[in-house]
Amino acid sequence: MFMTVELVENLRLRFALAQSEEQLQKLITGLLVPLLDKLDIASATVRSKIIALLGQINKKLKGNPGVKIPIDSLLEGTFGKEATGFSQGFRLMYISMAVESAEDQQLATAIPHLLDGIQSRPSSQQTTLTTSLLMAIWRGPKLSETQVREFDFVSKIHRAVVLVALARDIFLYRASEPKPDSSQVPVSAGLSLERQALLTNNGKARWTSDNQVLQQLKERLVHIIGSGVAFPIEMPAHIHEQRLLALLCASCDPYFQQVADGGKDAIKRMCRVDYESVSFVNHLFEMFLGGTYTGDSAGSRSPVSAAVRLKLLGYLNRSELATTSYQRWIRVITESLFGTGTTVKLRQQGVAFLLWTINRAPSDQVSQASPLLLQLIQKTLFESAATSTTTSLGEDVLRGSAYVSYGTLAKRVPTLALDNLEHLRLLFDAFTSETASVRLSVQEGLLAMLPAYESNSITHDVRDQMSEFLQSQLDSTVYQARYCALRYVISAFPFADMNARWLCILGLADAKPEIQQLAKSGLAIRSTLMLERSGDLPSLKDAILFIRDKASKVIDGSQPLISENRSKLSIANFSVYGSTLGFCRSLLLATGVAAIKQKRGELAVDPADLEFVNEHLALSTELQRNSMQEALSGLESQGGSSNSLAASWLEIIGAVLHTGQLADSVLLSKVLMYLVEGLSLGSQTLSLAFFENRRLLLSRLDTHNFEVQLYTAQAMSVIYCVKLLSDVRSECTVDSAFWNEQVAAQLTELLANATAPVQTKLLDKQQGSIIALGYIAHGLQAALKALKRTWADMGMDTIEHALTSIQTATVEGLRMAGESGTHPAIATAWCSAAGEICQLGLTAGTHPISSAQFMTASIAVVKSAGNPRVHEAALTLLSDIALGSPDMALELIEFLQSTAGSMTKKQLDMHFKTGEALARALGRFQCTLVNMNWVFPLKPAEVFGDEAVGANAAGIDKLFTAITTKMSRSTNMQERQAAAIWTLTVVQSCPGMEELVPWLSKLHSCLCMLLSDRSELTQEVASRALGLIYSLGDSSLKEEM
Repeated sequence: MFMTVELVENLRLRFALAQSEEQLQKLITGLLVPLLDKLDIASATVRSKIIALLGQINKKLKGNPGVKIPIDSLLEGTFGKEATGFSQGFRLMYISMAVESAEDQQLATAIPHLLDGIQSRPSSQQTTLTTSLLMAIWRGPKLSETQVREFDFVSKIHRAVVLVALARDIFLYRASEPKPDSSQVPVSAGLSLERQALLTNNGKARWTSDNQVLQQLKERLVHIIGSGVAFPIEMPAHIHEQRLLALLCASCDPYFQQVADGGKDAIKRMCRVDYESVSFVNHLFEMFLGGTYTGDSAGSRSPVSAAVRLKLLGYLNRSELATTSYQRWIRVITESLFGTGTTVKLRQQGVAFLLWTINRAPSDQVSQASPLLLQLIQKTLFESAATSTTTSLGEDVLRGSAYVSYGTLAKRVPTLALDNLEHLRLLFDAFTSETASVRLSVQEGLLAMLPAYESNSITHDVRDQMSEFLQSQLDSTVYQARYCALRYVISAFPFADMNARWLCILGLADAKPEIQQLAKSGLAIRSTLMLERSGDLPSLKDAILFIRDKASKVIDGSQPLISENRSKLSIANFSVYGSTLGFCRSLLLATGVAAIKQKRGELAVDPADLEFVNEHLALSTELQRNSMQEALSGLESQGGSSNSLAASWLEIIGAVLHTGQLADSVLLSKVLMYLVEGLSLGSQTLSLAFFENRRLLLSRLDTHNFEVQLYTAQAMSVIYCVKLLSDVRSECTVDSAFWNEQVAAQLTELLANATAPVQTKLLDKQQGSIIALGYIAHGLQAALKALKRTWADMGMDTIEHALTSIQTATVEGLRMAGESGTHPAIATAWCSAAGEICQLGLTAGTHPISSAQFMTASIAVVKSAGNPRVHEAALTLLSDIALGSPDMALELIEFLQSTAGSMTKKQLDMHFKTGEALARALGRFQCTLVNMNWVFPLKPAEVFGDEAVGANAAGIDKLFTAITTKMSRSTNMQERQAAAIWTLTVVQSCPGMEELVPWLSKLHSCLCMLLSDRSELTQEVASRALGLIYSLGDSSLKEEM
């Protein structure tokens, strides 16, 4: 239709004559959009008439609020045309008016059109369109899934971009009044002045003055932005990144809890965003720092609020890409810690980001930033401590994280810590100034710093200073300080550093188990050191001289050993002294193992088999004894100090025996065990030197500890044996007077103590004297056998008489133990003494007392013993008698077989003890139970002869005949149990005994039968024994089995 002046006038008349809303609505619906369409193509005269008509229409609309502008056709007509044209201003004006009165469905339909318009229209039209869009969202209903799906964000990405950006900024917007001294409304954090003007229509939008409207608008936007239907997962990643940032802003809303909760819930439902996305990380930094956003024409923005910054840091803390932008991450850290408006939580997260960047940032960036980072950390610590008047959990967390960052920075940039101990001292000092909750973080920081002080990095001067400083920390009242000091000792010093091992020894005296365990690990000598890197072991010579120097006052008697806590960092503390001896003994064994390996060129041994070095147990294998012997021999072979070093070792050990205050029987037994090893496996010179101090040993015989008495007696056995060997083998004439007078007098004195009437107060002394008599007799008889001499031809008749008296008294002691109520301790002592005497054999005719007499007396003790300890000692004695006199083994087997069936359920353990006794008696020196206890200056072959150390074949045949033909088939369950247990014990203890081989097949059949026994114990033991027997057979025997 061609528009003329007359036609416009006619329309004007029609509008003027419209009296009702219905008439006006009809005209507006049909004519408003066509009029706007003609406005751009009409002549100037007609255009002026149309404009006048539009003014008349506007007046009519104001007077008739019920009339609705046709928004659908208006939007279609507006956005279906070019953005330019004279009518655009009127169209936008009517769109705004239409939104004010449109129906819910019309508003939902209008939203995508408005989004298209905002994206495509020039900036001059943005404010009106934005206001209309936000008004449509606010006024409209909570959109359904169907409605949001119709926005078609998947194919119309620009719509999503516009809406998400607007939503984010609306979430950032805070309605506020102008400041008293200014008419300008403050700009909300995260927005620019231009952007805020756009969002608020220059302050005229309803949400700028009505918080209820603003809340509803934000809630509607949270619903749309958080919708997985509107924004399906297949949409581009950058859209989901922007959604996350928008919802993150919503979740930090300080005024509207529903908005904040909605934002948090929506974030939980979102698909995961890639934290290593360049665009995402850029936006995180831009929002945090402010400035001009990428692709944003809204001017320079201010940084977002502290609450939003806190959330942003949470994502920066998980992005490695964020740590590659040095200029930005250093600004973020600085602003978090000391920026305007920062909070305790933001500072905490800032330190967390600082730690993240130190750990993850490229090394060159961390090195470049290290001075500034160190300054920030120190400033955080000092300011936090200065401003915190009361203990605050938040401040504690902040300082704790700062300490961890401190240590981690030193780890990444070791040059910060290598030149001096300033940083190390600062962190250790924090243990005393910080609260308990912060100390754990201080500990973490120190442990993080540890690699900076590795032994190959620091200078000798710094290491010396550190050693002194760390020792002072071991005396701290804060256990974390002691723990960290010990960790530094272990890591910062080479294992060969004896002063560092000394600090570990001091750590063993700590009250905290975890520190004791750490100290133990610092002293543990690993198999690789012995087998591959023996050069990294402490020098044995230096170690002994070091300990000798530390213990000099204890050795010369000017400083007694005590157990008070105030001396815990002194070798005068008995616990420290014992640990010192333990490490030195371990070092001796490790050095011996290394020497053996070097001599042989190869040492085929499982690393687990070398654990004995650190276990401080008795030397029970050939390798263990050879290792100690090799080490002692090495000490004695060093030029210029051939005896002094080994003698110094025994001097250090013997210092414990000088003090009368030492009541710790565990330590004393260890010391005596080390002494026996040194005397037995070292040179004779050591034993001869110690013989002059034998009174020290005599003073320990009355100790109230059986193990201490045994080791004391064993040491006496060694020194008497070596003294006799040395005297007789020397080129000089034997001083028979010394032996017949002094030595015999000592034996007579001990015998008098042993045979005196039992007194409770003197019980320990009597027990010790009895044990000593047996061991000394053993030592002297062993030496006599090795010399192949007699007492008479050596002119020592008095000694012979004394030994005969000892044997007679021992038999009498056993007889009394078997007949009357002898005290269990005394009965046990007589059994132990008799065992030592009988081990070497007593032949009728050459000895007044025969093995048969000992056997008879011992059997009586076994039968009458009501005390398990006495019963066990008597069984061991029986095995010692058969060990020394193999012909007694048959009688032993008959006796034990006769008693097997009388054992009760409570005595089942005795079956195992009996089995061990049989293994010792029959296997003799082919039995591990015998070999493991043979720590003595003479080898068994030197005492018994090469042919006399083998197994007792006749006894083995008799035992296994009884087991296979009688005991395993007996109707007595106890006898069948004994058959299985004895077989297991003998096979297990004598695995290399050739005399076993002929019996393997029969034993296999016998045990197979016992597998079906009614007793579960019999079945289990038989099963274990079968496995051992199978492993001992050759290929043909295994196939037969």
